[in-house]
Amino acid sequence: MATAIVEGLHMLFAIFWFGGTMWANFVLGPAIARSSPAAAGEVGAQVGVQVLRVIPPAAGLAILLGFLRGAVWGPVTSLN
Repeated sequence: MATAIVEGLHMLFAIFWFGGTMWANFVLGPAIARSSPAAAGEVGAQVGVQVLRVIPPAAGLAILLGFLRGAVWGPVTSLN
C-alpha cells in the first residue's frame, strides 16, 4: 500500500513538474513575448514569483519520492 502511494505521488509531482515546464515554455512564454513590453514585464514578474513557489518543490518531491521508491520500496538494495 505504501509503495502505491509513494509511486502515485512521485508520478503526480513528476507530471506537474514536467507538464508545467512544457506549458510555460510552449504556451505561456510565446504569449507573453507577443504582449506589450509593459504587460510582459508585469505578467512575467508575477509568473516568476509563482513558478519559484511551485516548480522547485514539485521537482524536489518527484526526485525524492523516485529515490525512495527505488531504494526503500523497490529493487535497489545497495549502492553496488
